[in-house]
Amino acid sequence: MSFNQCVGNGANIPLPPWILEIGVSIPDIYYTNKRGTRNQEYLTIGVDNLSIFDDRTAVEIYRDFMQSFRENMADFLDTGMITDVEVGLGPSGELRYPSYPEAQGWIAGIHWFYKEDSHVAELTAGYYNLKDRDGYRTIASMLARHDAVLNFTCAEMIDSEHIGTTTS
Repeated sequence: MSFNQCVGNGANIPLPPWILEIGVSIPDIYYTNKRGTRNQEYLTIGVDNLSIFDDRTAVEIYRDFMQSFRENMADFLDTGMITDVEVGLGPSGELRYPSYPEAQGWIAGIHWFYKEDSHVAELTAGYYNLKDRDGYRTIASMLARHDAVLNFTCAEMIDSEHIGTTTS
């Protein structure tokens, strides 16, 4: 289940036109970096609870979509034919720094600057994970209570593939 634009590997599937139309009149629905560059790959969490989508919030739309999926795929889910459902919300469905869109040549993961005490990339993306604090334990525990998992990308990357303090 993807609530984001799909880019990469030759694919380019944008957000639905009705979201892009709202983005024309309300461009702040997208993450914006300090230079004013907007990332139109997905919605900013700042609109999660704002009723700007035909008097509905993004969270209500996500909920209704997932509920409809559950109802329409009940036979496949109940028999075990569908065993896993992945939900993507960030750029390319990943938990990565939002102001570095892949379409602009940036691919910045939350693992950037991991060796720094501040873990700045994770903090900027909203994850309170510091050198002396495990910020993923609470997320993983909550997901485990709901039989869900956290899927990490780029775990296969090695320090020599990065420059300087961007290494993980």
